[in-house]
Amino acid sequence: MDPLSDVVSLLRVRGALASRLEAGGDWALRFSGYRHIKFGVVQAGTCWVMDQELQAGDCYLLTSGTPYTLAAHPGLQAEDGDARFRRAAREGVLRISAEPDLILDGGSLVFEEPDAELLLSVLPPFLRVRDDPDCAATIALLARETDASRPGADLTREHLAQVLFVQMLRAARPEGPSWLGALADPQIGAALEHIHSDPSHPWRVAELADAVHMSRSAFAGRFTRLVGSSPAEYAQHWRLHRAAAALRRPGARVTTVARDHGYASHASFSKAYKAVIGEPPSATRG
Repeated sequence: MDPLSDVVSLLRVRGALASRLEAGGDWALRFSGYRHIKFGVVQAGTCWVMDQELQAGDCYLLTSGTPYTLAAHPGLQAEDGDARFRRAAREGVLRISAEPDLILDGGSLVFEEPDAELLLSVLPPFLRVRDDPDCAATIALLARETDASRPGADLTREHLAQVLFVQMLRAARPEGPSWLGALADPQIGAALEHIHSDPSHPWRVAELADAVHMSRSAFAGRFTRLVGSSPAEYAQHWRLHRAAAALRRPGARVTTVARDHGYASHASFSKAYKAVIGEPPSATRG
């Protein structure tokens, strides 16, 4: 499995297209904090999200969980957007103007709580994708599922939201070090694929460097610069997050999970696990 698919499948994304905003004139809405991720797609017109101007065809992700503002222009006095939606929205659609020039569809993505930080910690607080044909096709399908009375609409929206999320991550080019940005580098991306293809393997820097045809020192420096952690640290963290997912399965045994993830003893596994996950394996297993 490639690294992006591997991470998203472990997180078990849940999502749905939740609302539509149709607005015109001067307007501004401030929304409260949220869990994990908010996303939006501008179907028509322009608007400002936080301090970024978006145009038709743009998609965005918000990942900080903090309050944010949608507005026709910067500097407008914002009203409580949550209250406005509760008071005036009909079937998930809020119309601010009889002749709207903006149509924006929005939704949320919620992850299984214990693993959310695995992805959110390496995403910027605002991520935009411009005019991506794959995203546009998925957005069109999502727009057709806003009618909750359609049979299977809830499940369809959830799956399409996950597809849109993956497409946006694939198309994005985040600034700063992260495994997501490093995937675009031919050699470091290949090293990440090796790690994700066999997470239980005790990867050594020299082994990974040889696999991608780089010297040990050049590989270690480039990996750390692009990913934000050393090869050994990344491999260990990913191995233990995989172990955490395995421990949550019904009937899981700590000794079996430890062995399956490359640890020779219960003690060595427990020590490494607590250092990375923050609790002993028995607490995760419940």
